[in-house]
Amino acid sequence: MNPIAVLKSLSLQQKIISAAAVIATLFVLSLIAQQVSKPTLSLLYADLEAQAAGEIIARLDTMDVAYRVQGGAIYAEASRRDSLRLELARESLPRQDVVGYELFDGMNSFAMSSDMFDTAYWRAKEGELARTVLAMPNVRSARVHIGQGAGRGLTARRLPATASVTVEADPPINARNAQALQHIIGSAVPGLKPEDVAIIDTRAGLLAGPGVDDRTMADASGELGRASALKSELLSMLEARVGAGNVRVNVALDLETDRVNTTQRKFDPNGRVIRSTTTSDRSDQSDGTTGAVTVASNLPEGAAGGGNSTSEQSQTSETTRYEISEILTTTESLPGKVTRMSVAILLDHTREVAEDGTVTYTPRTEEELTVLRDLASAAAGLDAERGDVLRVDTLAFNRPEPGEMITLPGAGTRFVDNYGGRLAQLSILSLLALGLGFLVVRPLIKASRGGVTSARPIAGGMLSPMSLSGPDGANVDMNNPAAVAAAGLIGGSAGAVLGLPAPDPKSELTEVVGENLDDAAALLASWLELDKPTTSEQTPSGNARPGIAA
Repeated sequence: MNPIAVLKSLSLQQKIISAAAVIATLFVLSLIAQQVSKPTLSLLYADLEAQAAGEIIARLDTMDVAYRVQGGAIYAEASRRDSLRLELARESLPRQDVVGYELFDGMNSFAMSSDMFDTAYWRAKEGELARTVLAMPNVRSARVHIGQGAGRGLTARRLPATASVTVEADPPINARNAQALQHIIGSAVPGLKPEDVAIIDTRAGLLAGPGVDDRTMADASGELGRASALKSELLSMLEARVGAGNVRVNVALDLETDRVNTTQRKFDPNGRVIRSTTTSDRSDQSDGTTGAVTVASNLPEGAAGGGNSTSEQSQTSETTRYEISEILTTTESLPGKVTRMSVAILLDHTREVAEDGTVTYTPRTEEELTVLRDLASAAAGLDAERGDVLRVDTLAFNRPEPGEMITLPGAGTRFVDNYGGRLAQLSILSLLALGLGFLVVRPLIKASRGGVTSARPIAGGMLSPMSLSGPDGANVDMNNPAAVAAAGLIGGSAGAVLGLPAPDPKSELTEVVGENLDDAAALLASWLELDKPTTSEQTPSGNARPGIAA
């Protein structure tokens, strides 16, 4: 019997159920095939600027590549991810936020004025210098600004050029790196002196530039470094005793931010010495005659009397100069001096493991804390007169429960994460294909082949097929389920072969026997080998075979 005849023998309800099952199976298969045919997506780029991400998406649209945008990330086909990155990099995608000399690539110089060209030139120069700064280790971001000292008004004198560099680094850059940046910027810009370049760190502040000498720059840049170095030294020393992960150290430094110059002059009156001695001698002597004043000396031609006189004078002087002892002291205090230090140390409780594996934590003894406190004070160089503070305490650390421990996934877990979805889809597809083959295709093929005629033994020792008369009077082979179903003798039609629900065979058989009592009696007699006269027909071998009259 062919499949078309089997389908025609089905009832309307059975046909609807079969059609629905086939349609549902095909629909599920199409969905699974669609999911399986979808390419696996992998991360292409993440954390891009909106403009750069838009350029990437526009380029992917022209490359016929499957991609998905999720949040701030772009996912593309995993099989083409590396090649896509190379192709996009060849086209300078994604474009960097810092624009360099490529700014002139698409620029029309004939449509630009000299001022516009100068602006574009200095913008490109700043971008190239920013890229150079970003190449330094630990530098996350950088901005460069250059101030050209152009002359104003009628004067031709140009002002000196200046520049500033703002960097974000972790850890902050030190004094040597700041000086290196000054020389890089100063050498790249004509007429710019390195000392006119200001280096600014987002965390440490001004590191170098006008008004900042070398010592101030070193102190300012080393503030965080000194605290970090001291913290590392304390951790290294304490972990040697309490173990790694069982101690926490925090160091806070109060630094002097003012620059102070102090001049002191001190005199010692008891410490005078003779610097010089000057001696002067003076002597005067005079000898002569003097006339007496009389009337005769006043008369004309009168005689006048005279007298003799002698005088002598002597003077001696001595001058002594002394030098008093003097002490002149000039003191300069630069920023960066530690005015106060605070150190806090937290220790975990002592871990003790019992014989049965039980772990207990007990506080550390006061003697141990005292020893560790003295060691930390000596290592940090604390000064009580300066107001330094040291605090050492022991508290139980918060430990996660064993179930909360985060472990790296194994190879099996990673395999399931990467290929589990694809394997599940293939498994469902295989099960549906097997179910369709065993439950639909196989019964149809089996029914199309027809049943195998069976025989039962009779009195003559030969085999005789069972048969009953159908509704049209024709003999029906009872061992052929398809023939029985087509004749309507038993409710097990071809739909029963397909596994569809059918009426009770017992009730169907009772109904058929009731309609054919004589035939049923003859059949039973042949089974029981009763000597009841029946019509017979000769077999090809010459033996008689009982039959049932049609």
